[in-house]
Amino acid sequence: MHIHILGICGTFMAGIAVLAKQQGHTVTEGADVVVFYQPEALNWSLDQVAKSLQNAWIFNQIDALIQHVVASANSNDHILIMSNGSFENIHARLLTALT
Repeated sequence: MHIHILGICGTFMAGIAVLAKQQGHTVTEGADVVVFYQPEALNWSLDQVAKSLQNAWIFNQIDALIQHVVASANSNDHILIMSNGSFENIHARLLTALT
């Protein structure tokens, strides 16, 4: 089975992608670049997920993640943040940094 996951950047969807790949399914992603936040409290590593993607980055600090996105973003890019928490107010901080 071929599974296409849009929004694989969240830890839940990333876990689903890993499980599908382990079961032998083909998983493709709907993003040119994926940036993960790996908080210290997350008790599993995103390394396996990132290695399965063509252009993925993992950051342990929100400041470094924001700096990377700002440095990499072009004026016509679409940036999607998928999260189940505020992650140190990343939404507002990224918008401020991009303007």
